[in-house]
Amino acid sequence: MTLLLHIGDLHVKARANAWANRRTAAIVRWISRRYAERAKPVLLFTGDLTDHGSEEEYAHIRDILKPLRDDYRMIFAPGNHDVGPLGNTFSAARQNNFQRNVVGELMGVAEAKTSENRMGSLYPLVRDLGDCLVVALDSCHDEQHLASGRIGDNQLEALDRILMTATKPVVALVHHHPFVRRPWLALDDAESLMRSLSGHVEVLLFGHRHLAEVWQGERRIPLIVAAGKTSKPHRRTKTYELREIEVGGGRTTTTPLAFRLSWRRQGRLRSRR
Repeated sequence: MTLLLHIGDLHVKARANAWANRRTAAIVRWISRRYAERAKPVLLFTGDLTDHGSEEEYAHIRDILKPLRDDYRMIFAPGNHDVGPLGNTFSAARQNNFQRNVVGELMGVAEAKTSENRMGSLYPLVRDLGDCLVVALDSCHDEQHLASGRIGDNQLEALDRILMTATKPVVALVHHHPFVRRPWLALDDAESLMRSLSGHVEVLLFGHRHLAEVWQGERRIPLIVAAGKTSKPHRRTKTYELREIEVGGGRTTTTPLAFRLSWRRQGRLRSRR
């Protein structure tokens, strides 16, 4: 079995002491403690690590995730906020910030550590985890489609080739929500994506809408999970949520992990179960 942990929509800010940054750092500490004596999950991020895609924000997310880099494998799909201010205006420079800082530095992909745009050749990004394949897609690469995303023909054709030759369960990651139809949130070619995935993937993970949901058996996919805004607590319970997913051995299971964050006396956030 391969253990996965789904993380979505952190929205780290340029101001170092911003709430999203402090909460994200506390969540990282919670992950470190939870799995200190357990098998380490692969961390799957479905976009919007940052709020504006700025150099300052990427410096903060790299620093926040640094404690996990040695012990945890991390795989990322980009979000619309990762490639443009407030996720509404595309910026080639901010897209390159994601490429260099996230794919290059956090994932260790050497060819991504350049100012040359390589995103078209990097995605779909495929990683073999032993019991399953993870395929991350880029729905934020088109200047005309940001809050409203698009996979595009090139990625869809590459995805079909990957799925046709896959010999183990596939976990697909994308930022945009394929079931939303509002123009400012919709994935424009969602139906094309779902036709490719239907009956060919074990798990589909995404975020974008900031609403946590789970579907089982929808569109001939055993498990579909939408992440909420991981760095924001539930309004009523004040708890944060991550979701574990186990794939392999002929079955797929998912478990929600709810926990609270509280203040230390010196003003830093700590996490508690």
